[in-house]
Order: sequence, then C-alpha cells, then structure tokens
Amino acid sequence: GRPGSGKSSILRHVALQFVEQNENEDYDIIPVVIEPSNMLQYYNESRNQVFILDDFCGKDKVNNQLLDVWKLDIEKVLNIINQNDSVEHDLFFMEVRKPKTKIFISCNSSVYSSKLFKPLKTHFENFVFELSKVPMTQEERERMMKKYAPDAQVEDLKYDNSQIKFDFPLLCKLSKGKYMNDIQQLFSDPLTTIKADLKKLKTGDNLQFCAVALCTLLNNKFKVQWLNINNETNDIQVRNAVRELCLEFNLDLTNSTDLKRIQNRFGEEMNWLSESDDTFHHIHDEIFNIAAVLCGKSYQRCFINHANSSFIVKQFNFCEEHTDGLINLIAKNRKLYFDRLFKDLENGITYSMFQNIQLKTKSYREAFIEYCHKRNLKFKEILGNLKTTAEEDNPTSKVSKEKKDKHFLPRQNTFVVSEPPLIDCALQGYEDMVDLLLRMNCDVNERDISGRSALFVASAKGHIKTVERLVKNKNEKKEENIENEEYKTNEVNIDLSNNIKRTSLHVACKEGHYDIAKYLIQNGADIFVCDANGYSPLHLASVYGSKEIVELLLDTYKDRGKEIEIEKNDNLGQTPIILASSKGEEQTVKLLLHYKAKISATDKKGFTSLLAASLNGYSNTAKVLIDNKANICHTDNDGRTALFIACEKGHRKIVKMLIERNKEIIKKCDWHHKSPFYIACAEGKFTIANMLFEGGADINCLDEDEKSPIYAASQRGHEKIVRFLLEKNAKIDKTDSHQNLPLHIACKGGFLEIVKLLHIHQHCLSIKNQWNDTAIDIARKQGHQDIVDYLNQQENKLNSANTEITPVVKSNS
Repeated sequence: GRPGSGKSSILRHVALQFVEQNENEDYDIIPVVIEPSNMLQYYNESRNQVFILDDFCGKDKVNNQLLDVWKLDIEKVLNIINQNDSVEHDLFFMEVRKPKTKIFISCNSSVYSSKLFKPLKTHFENFVFELSKVPMTQEERERMMKKYAPDAQVEDLKYDNSQIKFDFPLLCKLSKGKYMNDIQQLFSDPLTTIKADLKKLKTGDNLQFCAVALCTLLNNKFKVQWLNINNETNDIQVRNAVRELCLEFNLDLTNSTDLKRIQNRFGEEMNWLSESDDTFHHIHDEIFNIAAVLCGKSYQRCFINHANSSFIVKQFNFCEEHTDGLINLIAKNRKLYFDRLFKDLENGITYSMFQNIQLKTKSYREAFIEYCHKRNLKFKEILGNLKTTAEEDNPTSKVSKEKKDKHFLPRQNTFVVSEPPLIDCALQGYEDMVDLLLRMNCDVNERDISGRSALFVASAKGHIKTVERLVKNKNEKKEENIENEEYKTNEVNIDLSNNIKRTSLHVACKEGHYDIAKYLIQNGADIFVCDANGYSPLHLASVYGSKEIVELLLDTYKDRGKEIEIEKNDNLGQTPIILASSKGEEQTVKLLLHYKAKISATDKKGFTSLLAASLNGYSNTAKVLIDNKANICHTDNDGRTALFIACEKGHRKIVKMLIERNKEIIKKCDWHHKSPFYIACAEGKFTIANMLFEGGADINCLDEDEKSPIYAASQRGHEKIVRFLLEKNAKIDKTDSHQNLPLHIACKGGFLEIVKLLHIHQHCLSIKNQWNDTAIDIARKQGHQDIVDYLNQQENKLNSANTEITPVVKSNS
C-alpha cells in the first residue's frame, strides 16, 4: 500500500489476530525483522513463530542494500516456511508434527512495483493483498475518524483517493485535535493544510519541529543515538550536522539538560514522524518534501553545509522568483552554495555540480562560471585530482561508490552514477559549461565506462553548438593559454569510438541529426568506419530512416569515388538496402535504388531486400522493390520465397501482391517441401489460405514427413481452417510417416471440436498408427478424458446401429 494507508497497523493487527485465533498452538511473535540474518538469528525450530517484516526492502523507495541481501538469502527463508505442516517420526516411529513458521510482510507500493524488486516479486506475487483494491467502507471510515476526531462527520468530508496523494488513515491521524472546519480543509486540500500546520509547529512546539528538521536534514532517516555528539562511533559528518542544527534551536548537546530535553521529545508521540527499527522517518514522502522546503529555507546555511548531495542537487532554487517545492537561495548564501559544490567535487562527488537541476537556468550557469573563474587554480586542481583518482580506481569508471559514500550524509536509497564532468555537461548540451571545463584543461577525449566521449554524447543528443565547441577546441589559441602545452595538444579525436567501436558520426546518423553528421564529415570524420556489428554510418542511417543523412553519405561516397561502399555488408552480410527494407523505410529504399544499390544482394541467410520487407510486413516497401524488378521467386537458404514468408507471418497485402504478379510462386515449396498453402494452414491464417486456394494451391500437398495441410491445422488446433479444408474435400485418410491420421494428431493435442469435425467424415476409429494406438488410445494416454468419452460414445452408437441392421439368418430344417 501507499504511505499512510495503514499498512503497519494492519500488519500488527493481523498478526495478533492470527496468534489469538491459534492460541492452542502457542505462537511467538518476532516483531523486528530487517534482513534475513535477523530472521535466521531468532528462528527456533522447536517453536511456532510469526515474523513481522514491516516496510520490506525500503520505507519509501527501494533500499538497494537490503534488496541485495534479501535476493541472496530468500531461498533460506523460504526453506524454513516450506517446512510447515511437515511430519517427522521419533525414535518409536510415532508421528511428530514440526513447528510452523509464518511471515507477515508489509511493503510500500512504490517498492513492490519497482523494476529493482522484480527478482523477489516472483516469490510473493501469489500472496499479495493490495489495500488500494479494497477501499474502506463508509462504516469503517466513520469508526476510524471517531477515534481521532469524535465530533467529525465523514459524510461532510470531500475525499477522492484517486486524486489525493494521502490515504484516508493518515488524514484521520492528522485530524486529531482539529475543529471540523479545519478537518474539512485538510481533506479537500491536504498539501496547503500540512504546510500551514508545519509552520505553526515551528512556533508552537519547538522541540518537535527540531525533531522534524533533524530527520529532514539527515534525508528522512534519524537515529536518536546521533544526538550524542560525544559518541565517536557516530560519523563525524553526522555529528557536525546534528550539533549545528540543534544550535539553531538553542540546544547545546554538550549540555546534559538540553540533550535530555530533545531525547525525551523523540520518546513522546509525534504527529509528523514515525519510528521503525530505531530509525525515525517522516510519515509520508510528501510531508518530507514540504518539510525540506520549510526547514531548508529557515536554516539555509546549515542545510547547505550538511545536507546530503542529492538534497543539494534537487531542492535549491537560484532564481530570485519564488518556485513552489524549492528552497530559494538568498543572495548572501550563493557563495556558500558554490563552496559546497566545490567541497563535494573534492570528495569525488560530481553529480551535485554537474547534474544540478539549476544548470537548466542560464543565469545560474553564468554565476557559477564566474565563481569558477575566480577560483581558477583550485578548480583545475580538483578536476585534475578527480581524473587521477578515477583512473586509479578503474581506467574506465569514476570514483567508487564506497569512496563517495563516506563523504556525505545518508542518502535516500539512491545512488547516482556520475559521468566525467565534461561528458556530463556535453550530454546535457550546456555549451558554456563545456567551454568552462575545456578552459580548465579537462581531457576532451576522456571516456566513460561505456567508452563514450563528450563529442559522442553531444552528437547522440543533437547538441550542435556543443559539438562545434568540442571540435573547435584544437583551433583555440587563446593568448592566456599559449604557454600551456597541455591545452594546445588537447585536440578532439573525431573518430574516437565507444566500447562497441561506434563513433560520434555513427550515433549522429543513427539519431537522425543531419547538421551534426554534416559538420563531422566536413571536419574529417571517417565515413567508412564500421562498429563491432559491422555497421557503417550508412547502415545506421538506413536502418533508422534518416533519408537526408543517407543522401549526404551517398553524395560523399560519390565525391570520393567510393560508390561501391553502398554494397558494404555488415557482420550478417546485410547491405544498407536490406536493412532499410527490413525496417520498412520506403523512402530510403527508393533513394538507395536511385543510387544504384543492388536489389538482388543477399545476406548470409540468403535474404534479399524483398524477403526482408516480406518478413516484417512492409507492403509499401515490398511494392517499391517489386516495381523495381525484384526477383519474387528468389529463395533463402531454407528454400523459402517471399510468398512463403508472408504466408507464415500473415501479411495478406504482400501475399495478394505476389500472387497477382506470378501465380506460379504458389507451387514453390521450401527445403522441407512445405508449400505456402501448407504453412498458411499450419499457422492458422484463414484468409491467406483461402486466397491461395483460389489461386490454385494444392490442398492435399504433402511435406517431407507426408503431413498434409489438414494434418498441420489439426495438429495446431485451427478449427476454422480444418472446417474450411473439409468443405473443400481435403483428404483426411492420408497418414504421416508414422501412420498418424489427422484424427490421431487432434486427439493428441486435445482439440475436441476438431475431433468431432474429423469423426463426422471418418467413422472408423479402429485405424492404428505405427505404435499400434487408435485415436481413443492416444487421447487416453494424453489425459484428454473429454475426447475419450466422446469417441466411446460415438463408437457405441455405431455398434448399436450395426446390431439393429444385422439380418436374422434361419437354418434349414
């Protein structure tokens, strides 16, 4: 269920009810289970036990660390559960029932539906109860509301669960102590009401608001033990953050009285926080977001200095205009904010600087660039150290997760994999940031873990200005850099490839960025280079339908006297025109034909362009190829024609087109002597089978195993096809190479309706296959009792009829 839906309360209630209802079995409840080790630690094979797993694998989002642990040990846990109700024998061979183990789990909907959770989902999906699918009744709502607000009337409340982010139980809890008008406002506009309530809390309950602020600063996870700042086992970053924020509330944690006051407040009931496994959280992620803005605005310097980097990236707003959901940075704190970004970068955390949401604003980038120029030498030093550290960890990856994690406060179950700074900025298309980093001597040819350079990602994303700046870097001769040899030699390698040998020109052609492709070619990019799959830029442009780029490349081929490159094969032997045909790129195919591409070219499977278009049902492309004299009788390495393939896949337009051009193709069989008509029947393509029949197809043609079309249709359960073939007088007494009739094979497949159709036309049930089995024998062996009963009934009717018509023979006396 969603946050605030009452999962935890329901979980505990159900567990208590279960134990009460099974009182005679004396169950123990184990309420605190975080990971498998807890369960394995408390598991007692001699006791009946109920384990409680609340907020499984994360409270609001997937906790990757917990998820990994559960994936490793889930089988051990399931083995314990699967021993339920098993029986053993003691020394005297008396039956002894083994103790039972039950597990009750609650899980956030966002965690359960996450792609990351999928490996575990298969173990639980048969036991899931989704609260959203069983909404509370009116009576249940009234009873719940009376608990928190006895005078409130549920019918007066405007509540639409589909439109509101907060579930009814949570809103009831927040209604406690409110007047009816305030409750109505809470239910109709919870966000506005919660904002107002938190502002009142700040002035009305200073200690509870301090608790809220601490939980917010520590990214929705706070442990009371962190208040003890003299405890050296606590992380120094956490200790500093907690001490500084408490001072904002006039709480000196070195003073035992102040320490006791805030500790006691965490021990009392609080409306806004909940405790789970000795950790406090906001009761809802939306409330966390509201608190983040309110606390971040009120204690801005503390949050800038100590909030984790993901908070810094997403929560602040540099513009003077107010933006809902963001903390507006006051002017005097802007330098402090940039200082924090530099501090993160020194610690190997790049994303707070280069994936910051504020980079979208030009005024922010201008201010940041100005700051960086003022700290020119320091910025170069940090960037240089960052690259060196990354190379020591891994030549192709950035600073390791472990090294990063120790430098910032606990994050909310996320980890952002950062690109090298120059690649990050090029990817986002920030030309001014790219220019800044190049002036700071960032390596223009540095690659990420996938082997992508800044030029590669800018080309892929279509950022032409960024591409131009990167390529022009070799021509920059700024006066201040004349003595800097590193700067002068920092020239872009325009043909640098990624891990699959794909270049910037490749991806520009693939993504259809004509201006970038043209610019790269003009600046010397290799137009003939192939990637690991054997794709040239022309192959990719043809596959993805970039007609303008195809024409650009073909004209360049012509200018360089390399027209033959139009027939270049990839690793599978496919030419550009075969690839374009396989994707239905009609205009590209026309263009390639105009430039004299061979329409008869084949790949390693023997496929031509026409077969490729027919396979995927591109009738317009197929028509272009046929109109340009494509050989419609050509067969691939398995002897299949375009017609055969179109029949198999059910592409009626192409079938009709091919038959109209040449009816003789109907008779052409594949390597296994299957005809187009046979394959249409086998695949259940009724309309196509009828078209072929009208075109003169032989309805009794046999394949190499002596199977007929009606045999194939019976085997696959295509009742409509069988009925059609019977109407056209198809032979049903022809057996395959194992002496199986169509009736036999229908019995084997369990197709009762087909058995009925065939039996009407073939009353004899005594015919046996090579294994001496009749139709009834086959149905019985396959467990199709309905067919056995039907055939026995028909056989009995037939025997009765024969008895009735048998003449009485008298002997001569």
